[in-house]
Amino acid sequence: MPLFFLIAGVFHPKKSNFEIVKKRVQQLLVPYFLWSFILFFFWLFLGRKYGESAALDLSPIKNFIGIFYAQGDIDYMNWGIPMWFLPSIFLTFLIFWLIKKFIQNKKNNS
Repeated sequence: MPLFFLIAGVFHPKKSNFEIVKKRVQQLLVPYFLWSFILFFFWLFLGRKYGESAALDLSPIKNFIGIFYAQGDIDYMNWGIPMWFLPSIFLTFLIFWLIKKFIQNKKNNS
């Protein structure tokens, strides 16, 4: 997990503003939701009837909710466990951006 945050920090832009946040939404969240819905519907109509998914008897509602939790777990994202990475990298970027903005505002007010 620390390697994840290290990589997120290395690729964080030197200067960030709201435009860069919007760009990251387009780069990370739009593809995540697009592919998540595609994979979920494939799993819903075909994938859950074959292989390991058929033996697990997983809830389609929980798996749909898993798209919004982005939790890489069999119960919530059996169809796309590795997809958790995209929203996590976005949230890491966003938190770092907010912390950086808070520190800069504090410096300017001092």
